[in-house]
Amino acid sequence: MEEIKNNSLLESIEKQITDLISLDKKNWTNFYTLLKKVEVEKLWEEKYNSFTQWLKDFSIRNKIHESILWQRKKAGEVYHKYSEIQKEKGIEVKPLETANVSAENLVLLDKIMRNSPSTSTELAEKVFNNSITGKELRQIHNSVRPIRHSDLDDLNDSDEKENENEKVSEDSSPVNTTDILGMLFNTDSWIGTKNESENKKNYFSSFVTKAQLLTEFPVFTGTSRHSRRIDLFCAENITTEYPWNLNLHGVEIKISKGDLLNDHKYTEYSEFVDYLWLAVPQDLQEIAEQNKFTGCGLIVIDRKNDKLILKVIEKPKKLDSLKREETLTSLALKLMMK
Repeated sequence: MEEIKNNSLLESIEKQITDLISLDKKNWTNFYTLLKKVEVEKLWEEKYNSFTQWLKDFSIRNKIHESILWQRKKAGEVYHKYSEIQKEKGIEVKPLETANVSAENLVLLDKIMRNSPSTSTELAEKVFNNSITGKELRQIHNSVRPIRHSDLDDLNDSDEKENENEKVSEDSSPVNTTDILGMLFNTDSWIGTKNESENKKNYFSSFVTKAQLLTEFPVFTGTSRHSRRIDLFCAENITTEYPWNLNLHGVEIKISKGDLLNDHKYTEYSEFVDYLWLAVPQDLQEIAEQNKFTGCGLIVIDRKNDKLILKVIEKPKKLDSLKREETLTSLALKLMMK
């Protein structure tokens, strides 16, 4: 009975979130309250392995950018954190439900605090009172953050980018990105194999089966000032029923636990491809399985006796890619420029 109750409550909350998106995109505090309820009461645990897996799955099913959901959840947590600090100093703070504070500004405030905690009191007051603009906060953020690539200042980028270098050094795997890319390029077993039945073989004999692989394939998701880049993009007619059709694959490569758990953007690629995969070293297989969305393919690369082995743990399910035509246009332009 408890399982049925929780599933029913989860479905009700999911409907409320999707209704909020269609009716009032700016009311982020309601988003936060509902997301926090799912997390704290563990309403996800009957159907999913983790809160993260539920949120990724929910974003895919409802065509909501995952990074936006995480941003609003983060904004609510930041509001509670700094409102408690303000209250300890005798400063009155409005309840979150009645607050009129930008989610983007709260996320920026937290990033600034991590790099320059000495400015916390005065800056938090300005953010809470709406006496500072988003542009001014971005300028402060740019002045205090560590030096890194210019495109890493987008508000919706996941938090791991703030400490990307240290995460790779702390928990990176002996199998690196180059190893994984090499295995994906040198075998088509992860995509599939040609149908070798006699009838199909004769019918297809005049067609060339082929896969075209490209790294750092750009897509414009709308949650960043710049294009996002799919680690490995593959257009192939190996597994399609008709050789003149193309299947579009996107592969996200993760070699560190921190990056795997904190990346809130790769699900956005589902709008541009037919199939989405995660490719990870063997030691990250369990974590990937616990946190990837339902229907995301999983490839594991292992090293044994100095030999790399590719294993397909789970094949992906076909996605409803709303921006597939944009991908085909980008692919044609890239191939013409070669």
